[in-house]
Amino acid sequence: MASPGPAGNTNQLQITDLAELLQLLSRHGYSGASYYNLGLFLGLSTATLDVIKENNKGDVVSCLRECLTKWLQKADDVQKKGGPTIYSLVSALRELGENGVADGIDMEKHPACRILACYTSNQSLLSALPQLTELLCSEKLIKEVMLIATVEGKDLLIQIKETVCNDYRKLETFAEILREVTTTVGIGNAIKKDYRELYCSNDLPEMDESSAKYPKFYLPLKMATKFMSMRVKFSNTFKKVGVIIKEKPIPTFEDVRSTLRFFCRPLRPQLAVCQDIDDILELISDNSSLIDISLLESLVDELNIDEAKEVLLEYNDKAAKELNKKDLTQCLGEIFSSISLLQCETITILVDKSHAKFILDDVRICLKNLFENSSPLVRLNVIKEDNSFTITCSFPLTIFKQLIRAALNNIDVLKENKVKRLTIGYCTVYEVKDTSTATTTEIDEYISSLSTSSGLMKQLMLSLSVQLINSKEEVNTLTEKNMEIKKEVESMKKEAESSKKEVKSLKETLDTKNKMLTAIIEPRIGKKIDLMTRQDRGYNEATLDKNYGQLTIADLAYIDNLLHMTRHDFTTANVYKLGLQLGLSADTLDFIHRKWNKDATHCLRECLKEWLKQADDVRSKGGATIPALIKALRKIGETAIADGICNECHPACCIFKRHISDQSMSDTILQLALNHVERELGIMDPLTGGAKVQLSLIQDFVCTHYQNLDKFATVLQQFPSTEAIGAIIRKKYSKQQSV
Repeated sequence: MASPGPAGNTNQLQITDLAELLQLLSRHGYSGASYYNLGLFLGLSTATLDVIKENNKGDVVSCLRECLTKWLQKADDVQKKGGPTIYSLVSALRELGENGVADGIDMEKHPACRILACYTSNQSLLSALPQLTELLCSEKLIKEVMLIATVEGKDLLIQIKETVCNDYRKLETFAEILREVTTTVGIGNAIKKDYRELYCSNDLPEMDESSAKYPKFYLPLKMATKFMSMRVKFSNTFKKVGVIIKEKPIPTFEDVRSTLRFFCRPLRPQLAVCQDIDDILELISDNSSLIDISLLESLVDELNIDEAKEVLLEYNDKAAKELNKKDLTQCLGEIFSSISLLQCETITILVDKSHAKFILDDVRICLKNLFENSSPLVRLNVIKEDNSFTITCSFPLTIFKQLIRAALNNIDVLKENKVKRLTIGYCTVYEVKDTSTATTTEIDEYISSLSTSSGLMKQLMLSLSVQLINSKEEVNTLTEKNMEIKKEVESMKKEAESSKKEVKSLKETLDTKNKMLTAIIEPRIGKKIDLMTRQDRGYNEATLDKNYGQLTIADLAYIDNLLHMTRHDFTTANVYKLGLQLGLSADTLDFIHRKWNKDATHCLRECLKEWLKQADDVRSKGGATIPALIKALRKIGETAIADGICNECHPACCIFKRHISDQSMSDTILQLALNHVERELGIMDPLTGGAKVQLSLIQDFVCTHYQNLDKFATVLQQFPSTEAIGAIIRKKYSKQQSV
């Protein structure tokens, strides 16, 4: 029985197929009882069917056999019903209501229909098809009468199925159309994969009657081997780059995809469904050729992957050596990249055969000069020979306008390369009868008429329709994301309100429990609370030893807590200044700032660690002590923090400040007791400057050794005017000592 093939008479059944046809119907459960109606749907007349009925009374099997015989002989109106084909038989069975039989035959005889049947109920596909009517019609997948605004997806799918039944190769064309649109690119990829697995398709173009005029060429074995070697090298190059990218933590899959999205907009629909690095590299491979991997080179350069650059350089050297310098006659019929099945994505360049020294590298350079920045997306497919060389290329439909513009701006490139005709999609951009006699006027006249050509209008309509569909989809996607964000925000607001209510409730419960606890415990605590409070504030002897002695790295938490209690708010600049005053070197501080990227909290913690380790010149600044810290804080202007630490860690300083803060009292004290203070406290340099400066210096000595407070009080008691203040200070000092 004839196998499915291109539409026309070539796939019509013959009378010799009768026996197999009867077995086919029997195998799928058709009894033949409704043969009369089946004959009507197949195009037989009632007169013919009445004769069959009369000649075979009561014999259903014979009636069915005679009915099918007349159908195979194309009797009556059989040709008007599509002729004796499997598709016509399946259609008649469906009209008869024998859907089970029709489906069974359809699946057996038309594997392409079986693939398509998997997606007939897909709502995304049905919704998208009406928007693709221009493309579907241009590739002859639907009839032109279907180009109406109100057409439904299911009606278009019926037409597409009929076309695929008549020519299974149209299924791959349909898949290519679906790959143009974001919403259906996943379905298109799946159909294309199933198609290639079923028909074991390769990248070689299938020849039909329209291409029969081209003679066949056979390459020398040596040249064919080189092409095979380059295909293997091409594949391995992409694999190696994939391994390099996957072994690196950066760039990630999302980095690679987003980079490619921004500098290669036409690939966005297919990028959207890529799941990993391998998917992306496969997509780039499909848009590259044996002599042009510039798209992969651009990606590697953009992501700055040095190891991958070496792999690409090695491949390009190999391509230059093996292919680029070869004469075109040595490359005929070889496939340089995957071929687009859509005419609207095909470029043909007809080069004058007299240009005998044209080599493959000239083709590459010609494409680059002709299409400029868009050239990485134009891939060479195949080169054929007739009266001229025909160079076929593919391109993404959405860059049609850029290609037209670039080509028209580079007419000189076409002249130099003896191009007779340049066709981009349905539009013939440039054509001369004889490259040796073509005049500038002739070329200008042809180009000026281009704007009104039907081919240009058709190609522009197809290109813009695809861009419009994808733009709508992008808007819809952004709208959906915006709605999701709004929902998340609303949900977060509700959670926040709920949390506020919970916090308020917990606070009320906690306050109630605290009041109850206070009422129970308060009568029992007495003196114990006072003792614990003073111990917590660090006024015991052990803490005083820590405050005045050398600290170690084990005291880091203590220092952290101390600064936290003073509610410090350091900037990274202040941390740097503090470190210098504590005795740390600029190199140490620069390292800390680089490591923590100007995070003030971490920088301060690391600075204190190095100080507690007594790094650099810390010892020359008094070592890792509380007084040294206070002094450093005062020098960088953090007086409030220094005072806070004094109050927490230096009871002696606290007592000192409380009784000499009055300016008049300070002046009196200085006038009476300055010399005695210098002698008693062991101050080597004489106290100079105003009263506040002098008292600050005395305070530093008191903080350094808390016993100096007692000496200072003793000096004050030696003079009548300050005797009372001295007695008070000494009394408080003694009381603190007893604690």
